[in-house]
Amino acid sequence: MINNSSIGKWERLNQKQRDTQFINRLPAGMNCSQFEAKAILNCVYEVYQPFFDNSASMKPGQIIIDVVAIENSAKEKLSDCQMKTVVLTLDAGTEDLAVREKQGVAGLRRHRLERIVVEAFQQGGLLTVEDVANRLLNCGERTVTRDIKALRDKGVCLPLRSTVRDMGRSVSHRETIVRLWLSGREFSEISRRTNHSAEAIANYVDKFKRVVCLAKDNHEINTIAFLVKISAPLARQYYDLYQSSEIVDSRKNELDELIKKKGGVIYGLIRLFSCLINSKLLSHITQFMPPPKKDCSTLKNANEMIAKSGNEKQYRSARERFLKPVIVNFLVCELRALGPVTAANVADELIRIFEENSPQKDRLKPGQMLWIALDKNTRGDSPKRKYKTVVLSVITADEIELFERGESIGRIRKQIIARIMKEAYQQGGILSTRDAGLILAQDCSVISKARIEYEKENDTVLPHLGVLHDMGSTITHKDIIVYKYVIEKKSTNIIALETNHSQRAVDHYVGDYNRVKTLLEDNKSLEFIHLTTKISKPVIRQYQAIYNQCVKNTEPA
Repeated sequence: MINNSSIGKWERLNQKQRDTQFINRLPAGMNCSQFEAKAILNCVYEVYQPFFDNSASMKPGQIIIDVVAIENSAKEKLSDCQMKTVVLTLDAGTEDLAVREKQGVAGLRRHRLERIVVEAFQQGGLLTVEDVANRLLNCGERTVTRDIKALRDKGVCLPLRSTVRDMGRSVSHRETIVRLWLSGREFSEISRRTNHSAEAIANYVDKFKRVVCLAKDNHEINTIAFLVKISAPLARQYYDLYQSSEIVDSRKNELDELIKKKGGVIYGLIRLFSCLINSKLLSHITQFMPPPKKDCSTLKNANEMIAKSGNEKQYRSARERFLKPVIVNFLVCELRALGPVTAANVADELIRIFEENSPQKDRLKPGQMLWIALDKNTRGDSPKRKYKTVVLSVITADEIELFERGESIGRIRKQIIARIMKEAYQQGGILSTRDAGLILAQDCSVISKARIEYEKENDTVLPHLGVLHDMGSTITHKDIIVYKYVIEKKSTNIIALETNHSQRAVDHYVGDYNRVKTLLEDNKSLEFIHLTTKISKPVIRQYQAIYNQCVKNTEPA
């Protein structure tokens, strides 16, 4: 036997590595294979990697803690939120001693509060009042709340989860943001000073403008809160802020422009007249300029790129409805040690085993097909959407009979669309117009037109994605729901059953109608209603038609 000391040396050195020791111990202690031991090791690394990375570089006085990641929205449950491991400085040594000597215990606590909150934010995490009080500073939550108020009075806005994600009862950060905007600060500067996104700042400013506009139109606070969909105290705070703040001229002009828009037709005609004058002046100037050269090939390529990107956006997520992507998504989400490539290989093998042991003829009838639809309890735009495998009857004996009688293909198509949408919904799934188009090899516009005609002919609402999840350009279901509520005098729970909607969705549409009705009774224009309620103009016109019909029915004969 040949003794190769070189190979033996590297194997001995490898056996001394902690990873190898961990893998060697697991099979004996847990009765698992080497493959499973390596998968467990990968999982350990995934969970504890931040600790391994930071443990050597930590300084005295620092602590490692898991907090909610900044990417999580306010709507997500805490159990579903991503966590972020951050390193916070509880004790900064000499720096903290100097603060303690000059400002006392309360001053030191506030100094540390500001530091740890900013450190967590800079590392992609968000602390809460509960975290600070119970896990870090070991004090009462009311004490932390008083410290936050004291810092805010000095102009320091802490990036806590309640402020960044607009959660809880805290409203003072909105006042700070609006006050900065009224003083002439731009969104980028406000974002840096308050640790808020530009989108959040734009949302606060927009609601503030609408409150001011309605208040100047002599609406009371409760009505303003109802129309803008905010609380009455916040509406009062916004209006008091408008009356008490020093507003720069540019912001005054911006608010006045919004208020002027409620002038309706006359104001619109003035704006149109000024635009016509400017366009005539522009045409007079441009007639002396040489016309630009048109590059037809570039224009054609640009149009093709736009069309391609639009189609990709519409149909890209349809790939996720097939069996392999569903399995891959499950493996990646639930077994995180598996990467997407490995998950795809495992999915292929599972599908092969399934197809070999489960013949298709035992599961489907002639004319039926399997389709992976969106689960009706999850939204299509949710990152954690779920799917449901449903059996759809694409062709039945009824359609064969219609073909034999010479019925039009349009009528037959409408019947098929209605049936597969109902079948998917009864099995816990929900089809979109795009799904029906893919199944029937038709353009979405053809499917949408056929669906609308079927709903009008049968006075019903088919359960599809645009209706139940309020997605896309579908607005007729809002019209039907409000019509049943206002004209037919039906209760909202009955309407929910008749239209395949949730109680919450029906209440939402009825509430929007009542907002429009409140302003219509005050003789407000379409433009004014749109600006103050943010309801789209087509929906407002539908609600206005129902309102006019209701008024007509109540007039004495």
